[in-house]
Amino acid sequence: MNKKIFNKVLTLIASFILVTSLGGVHTAYAANVSTIDMDMLYNTLIVGDMSYATSLYYQGTIDAYMATDADGIEIYVPDDPKGGTGTGVGIYRQDNLIAENQQYGVYTIYYGEFVGFNRHGHGSIFKTYKDASYTFTRSFYGYWEDDYPNGQGNESYTEETTGQYKKVREVSGVYIKDRFTGTINSITSKFAGSSTGNEGITTWVYPYVNGYAEGTVSWTVQDAGKPLESGSYQMLGGYLVNDRTDEYFASHSANDFDPQTMVIAAWAEQNNYYIPESKVEPSSYDYSDFMALK
Repeated sequence: MNKKIFNKVLTLIASFILVTSLGGVHTAYAANVSTIDMDMLYNTLIVGDMSYATSLYYQGTIDAYMATDADGIEIYVPDDPKGGTGTGVGIYRQDNLIAENQQYGVYTIYYGEFVGFNRHGHGSIFKTYKDASYTFTRSFYGYWEDDYPNGQGNESYTEETTGQYKKVREVSGVYIKDRFTGTINSITSKFAGSSTGNEGITTWVYPYVNGYAEGTVSWTVQDAGKPLESGSYQMLGGYLVNDRTDEYFASHSANDFDPQTMVIAAWAEQNNYYIPESKVEPSSYDYSDFMALK
C-alpha cells in the first residue's frame, strides 16, 4: 500500500469513529468473549469498519482479554510479527487510570504505522464507552514518533448524557511529545428539561502554546429565552492576564484577586461558564492519559 492510499485509509477511519460508536455501522459479535482476534481487528480497521473495535469496548472484551497481560500492551503487525515494523494495530492499557479506579476509558486502540513496535508514522487512536444513559468517544489522528505524537494531529471528543447534554470538542494543532500548540473548539448543547440548566448552547475557543493556555479565549452562551452572552479574555503562559480587573473591582474587593497568578478567583466561581484557573498550576492541556503514552 503506498503512502497516499494509506493516508486516505487512516482519514476514513478517523471520520468513521464518531459515527460508528454513536449508532453507525454495526455488526453482531458474540458477547462475553475473553479473546480478541487481532487479525480481524486489523482487517476491519484497514477498510474503515469500526464495528468490531467498538464491540470490544461495549461488550467488555478488552477488559477480560487484557486483564492478565503483564505489560498491558498487545501489538499485532502482520507483515513483521517479530520485528514490529509496518502497519498494524495495538491495544494499550493505562495503569495510572486503573490505580485511580476509573471504571471505563482504561484502554485505547491504535491503528497505523509502527517501527520496532513503537507507534511511528501516521496513525489513529481511539476509545469509546456506552451504557444505558451515557456515551463517549474520543479519537486522535496524526503523526507519531517513538510512541509519542510528534507533528500535526487532530482530536475529536463527543460526550452525551441522554436527555441532559451533549459536548463536542475538536482539537487541532501540532503535538510534540507532551506539549501541544493549537486550538480547542468546544460546543456544549443542553437539552430542554435537563438538570444542567436552561436549554441552550455554550461555545469555547481555547488556544494553547507549548502545552499552556495562551492567547485570546472566546466564549458564547445562548440559553433559551435569554439574550446571547459573549466575551473574550487573554491567557499567557497558562494564566489569566489581569486585564479586566477594572470591570469587576466595583463588585469585588482587592482580596478577590490573586496578583501572583492573575486569577479572578471569586468572579470565576460565581460565573461557571468561565473556567476557574488554578492558583497553583497554570492551565495546561494534558492528553497523556488518553494517548496511553509510555
